[in-house]
Amino acid sequence: MIRISQLKLPCGYTEGALENKIRKTLRIQDRPLHFTIVRHSVDARKKPLLFDMYTVDVDTKLSPKEEASLLRRLKNKNITPAPRDQYRFPDPGSRILPHRPVVIGAGPAGLFCALFLAEHGYRPLVIERGRRMEERTGDVESFWKTGLLDPASNVQFGEGGAGTFSDGKLNTQINDKTGRSARVLPPDPRKNRAGRRRSAV
Repeated sequence: MIRISQLKLPCGYTEGALENKIRKTLRIQDRPLHFTIVRHSVDARKKPLLFDMYTVDVDTKLSPKEEASLLRRLKNKNITPAPRDQYRFPDPGSRILPHRPVVIGAGPAGLFCALFLAEHGYRPLVIERGRRMEERTGDVESFWKTGLLDPASNVQFGEGGAGTFSDGKLNTQINDKTGRSARVLPPDPRKNRAGRRRSAV
């Protein structure tokens, strides 16, 4: 498996353009190619020109020896062996916990922390100061319209946390060295179908 970073395409590209870009980058034209989108962002530094930026993992169907030879021939710092590490829950300690673990905050981090703990038998207790999602959404909409802040139920406090109204950091996966983001948001396995769900910006 090979990872290609910094693949750049104009926003609104046509179907098949990403696959063609991958083939051109790897200089592979005559063999089956399957790829997974690992990361996707938009480069808006040169407005009004917008570009889609991709990191993809490519299954070239080559043997490990052939793949290593291909990487040597390409000599491109943005083309590397794909990391195979996946997130693994930490090993448990040696002492039995006297109490249930407590997770403060039912935002994205708190909810998934509680989920992982529960999956490993820890019975976590989640504490959140705000209201349930349905009520909290109404409180936030009221604040946006009137400016009246409910200190116990707003964009910051309540079920879902700030991620309910802003998911940017969830999607960028910046500085994720452990693979936790991929566990929460699995890569898009669009095999040979790049661009099918893209539209002009």
